[in-house]
Amino acid sequence: MDDVVTIVYYAQGSALRLIKAFRSAKRAQEYLQMMQAAPFPGEVPAGYRLRTIHLN
Repeated sequence: MDDVVTIVYYAQGSALRLIKAFRSAKRAQEYLQMMQAAPFPGEVPAGYRLRTIHLN
């Protein structure tokens, strides 16, 4: 069985920060849209990204 998670992370320049991991790709996409609509102070909305990772 192949376990898959989708992560939401922030990458800008040399900074990389994992924000949250999800088993549901749909939920990860919704969370990404929320982060882009209301980013953390000092961060640009375009810096938030998704990546799917296979754990096995």
